[in-house]
Amino acid sequence: MTGRFITNKKFMTKKQTLVAIVAILVVAVVATVFLSGGELLGMMFKSNPSLTVSLDAGTPYTSILVAGESNQPVAVFKLASVNDVITVDSLSLNCMGSGGSPGDADNNISTVRISSGNVSKASYFTNGIASFSGLNLVVPKDGDIKLNVSVDLNTILGGATSSEHFRFSVGDVKATGTSSRVLDVKNNHNESKNMYVYETEPSLKLDPTSPSGNRVVSTSDKVLIFNVGVNKREKLNIEKIGFELSSDGSFSTGSSVPAYLKDLGVATRDGVVVASGMVSVKSNSQAEVELLPTGNLEIVKGGTATYALVLDTGALLDEEGGVDDLLTVCLNLSTTPEEDGSFWWNDTNVVAKWMDGASITGKIGGAPYLCGNLLKY
Repeated sequence: MTGRFITNKKFMTKKQTLVAIVAILVVAVVATVFLSGGELLGMMFKSNPSLTVSLDAGTPYTSILVAGESNQPVAVFKLASVNDVITVDSLSLNCMGSGGSPGDADNNISTVRISSGNVSKASYFTNGIASFSGLNLVVPKDGDIKLNVSVDLNTILGGATSSEHFRFSVGDVKATGTSSRVLDVKNNHNESKNMYVYETEPSLKLDPTSPSGNRVVSTSDKVLIFNVGVNKREKLNIEKIGFELSSDGSFSTGSSVPAYLKDLGVATRDGVVVASGMVSVKSNSQAEVELLPTGNLEIVKGGTATYALVLDTGALLDEEGGVDDLLTVCLNLSTTPEEDGSFWWNDTNVVAKWMDGASITGKIGGAPYLCGNLLKY
């Protein structure tokens, strides 16, 4: 009975037998793939390994670098892998300067360093390129590592130039996967922001003694007290300083109001006038004042000066309404060289009309304003 079944052509032809054998083999191959954890199937559909370089969100907020300072952080880059453990063997950094040509910022930087984990290497820029080799930076599969960049700056006498700027990007990268195959590297928006060189820089903050709350009008009213600090590298001169005044509609629009800046750090009880100007009333709620120094307004290197804006609030405010008159005073600052602020300073080489946002303490709502407390009269 069994023999007749096998040899009987009515039940299975040679072609059918061949098809059955192929089907059995296919089932065996698929079973082997699944039993081995799907590795063979994964290889069939796996994308090529890749490495992407981009600017990391941890890049420093600082925009001004002081000439002569060392180990100043300037950028953080992220190296991210896909589908493989990747080893970065070498890379280069590009530096583009104020003139828009490679190498035009080399004079500012004496040393550039990169670091990641326990790997740290130093180099220098030649025609805008710094090369690093022998890195052995390991990027985990489908993970990333951070590449920190810092610089040592030349002094002004050593070749750095005040107000010049530069920015960085990652250039050529040599990287290999586990198969030792050299990989193509994708650069994705990896250029840092501009960094500017000055011989010194100021920092501003509201003084704890700045007035607040209920006040009585006065012909010599200190409405705002603030501090100006200076980097230890060089002294600083104030060229001009301006303030914006706002109220709830209480300004006397036809009044002539003198304004003064007093240095409270001198050996007098009330301070000494170091700058003067007139309040310009724009409306019953907005006014502004620009003060020019009466002489050389200098702050020594590493020093801090305390200043007070002094107004005749009796002439400025119209108190006939019988309700509280509100007053707020702000320093109108800029955190970009493309826009002039109202605090102009000189690092003994050039005049700057802006400040590093990281050097302003007490900004209102993240805007570049250093404001005093709300005053009520």
